Amino acid sequence: MGAIFGRRSSPAPAPTAAEEKAKEAQERQEERAETQEKTEMQAAQQRRRTRRQGGMRLLFSPLRREGPGAGGKPPGMSEAEYLALLRKRRGGTQTTTGSAPQKLG
Repeated sequence: MGAIFGRRSSPAPAPTAAEEKAKEAQERQEERAETQEKTEMQAAQQRRRTRRQGGMRLLFSPLRREGPGAGGKPPGMSEAEYLALLRKRRGGTQTTTGSAPQKLG
């Protein structure tokens, strides 16, 4: 109705520096939220993929050694740990030489 009497409406005021900063901050937040959502989705996909393929990876793992050719201690295990593991598997707690404990080294 302002045009009836010949007055024109004034243009919208220019945004202030604070409004511009707030707008830029909001845009950055939205961008961060989008990237975070994307990485979360990728992580979920990776977990599903790992669950799906995990059994096959373990089945054909070089660390899994079974059969007649698989002997000796696993790499990274000390001799004492390996002997303790063998005793535990066999169900015995006796030492290999008499009743005195032996220091392996």
